Amino acid sequence: MVCDNYVLQNPIARQIFHLKMLSSQRQGSSVIAREVIEGARLQPLYTDGGNYIGEFHTLSVDEERLKKIFERLIQGLYYDSQKSRFPSGYKMEFRRHFPWEFEKVFADLANRMPQRKVSGQVFGCAFAKAIEDPFSTAWLFWFYEQIMFSVFMSNPEFLIED
Repeated sequence: MVCDNYVLQNPIARQIFHLKMLSSQRQGSSVIAREVIEGARLQPLYTDGGNYIGEFHTLSVDEERLKKIFERLIQGLYYDSQKSRFPSGYKMEFRRHFPWEFEKVFADLANRMPQRKVSGQVFGCAFAKAIEDPFSTAWLFWFYEQIMFSVFMSNPEFLIED
């Protein structure tokens, strides 16, 4: 995450990038650095509404890998908070939010999410449980106060088939 254009505005992320990421890249020991160097492309970026923002370096992300990371985060954080194991098999939907959406998304969702965990400027999350099923949950994750993801875990028994 410390390679992200917006994240580098955070002084802690910038320090990690310069001390660790660049060092790992020079030594050839970072798979992520190699992927960034080989796969990053300059592309136009548009908002969901179609507004052009500018040209940014982008990198394709392995969505399955990202899902596994969020599943692990959710399992650990849920257990830490509820002292109950999060069951497998729940359907996950996630979305990355633009930095300029942070305040609005946070104001709309986080105030309804009583369970919170914050670790300085590096990490924060909040979540809420559905009344009908304590494992059907809505999560907000934010990293370096710049990147935000919303993640929804749904019980497959409650989903309506198309």
